[in-house]
Amino acid sequence: MRLGAVTLDINDLDDADPVLSSSDTATAIDENSGAGQVVYTTTADDSADISDGVSFSLASNTTYADAPDLAANTQHVYVSQSTLSDDGTQVSVVVSYSALVAATTGLGLRVHFNSNELTFNAQSDVLDTDLIFSADAAVADDADYDANTSTDSYLDIGWASVSGNWPDEGMPADLMTLTFDINSEAPSQTAIGVSAISSPVGVAFDGQMYDLALDSGSMSAGSAFSIDSETGEVTLLADPDFESASEYSFSVIATDAAGNTSELQDVTLSINNIDESAPVITSGENAGIDENAIPVNCKM
Repeated sequence: MRLGAVTLDINDLDDADPVLSSSDTATAIDENSGAGQVVYTTTADDSADISDGVSFSLASNTTYADAPDLAANTQHVYVSQSTLSDDGTQVSVVVSYSALVAATTGLGLRVHFNSNELTFNAQSDVLDTDLIFSADAAVADDADYDANTSTDSYLDIGWASVSGNWPDEGMPADLMTLTFDINSEAPSQTAIGVSAISSPVGVAFDGQMYDLALDSGSMSAGSAFSIDSETGEVTLLADPDFESASEYSFSVIATDAAGNTSELQDVTLSINNIDESAPVITSGENAGIDENAIPVNCKM
């Protein structure tokens, strides 16, 4: 019996993740410098293995550094951050609160969502100051409390302060983090809304609707940024205004042709405050002088 040599070739597959090489801080820009400007360029190193190039996207992890524009005697509730899980099956939202009034007697709150697109999974990091109840299951929104037909369910939670010092901490304050499972037939975006069960007497309620991105390649309709998937250039869509938002943050990710993804890179963009107020003349009007008056420094 004659032995024969057999050669087995091993194909080199692209199984190494790209590594983002760009900074976590974008160069600061001046306020009122114009909408639609490129504020950051994402770069990545994919040389650890064979590579057919990478594409860039904004991850669905959007942070708003500042609360919405505040009105007097109003409780503002809004989504301040959304984060998509690495495998894309879950999304978490941080619900936050701010007001010009330092303390109130509490708040009764509903957070609305579409149960055909999201399934409530967990609630965490609940503000425990004067917490009176927290629902562990969703309720059908038959009365359409948030006046949005795209949401059909809500989670309710309430805080009450006998001494009237809620939330009794610095603001803005995070009220809770809600985690949802993303249903398989869900679109790329879904709505999250808020409504009030009750507000203190004499205090209005402002609940902001939020368009939540459900895949890493899309951003919410209200997102401040867009990205060029080939060049990695990130564009600030709005005209920056320091008084509205002194700082932005966004997250970028790189994906190679084999589907390997980099770790998320959180990036901060600061807005420079520019002196935009015209000077005001504070001197008085000319008092006038008599005709033929002799100048003080004039010699006769």
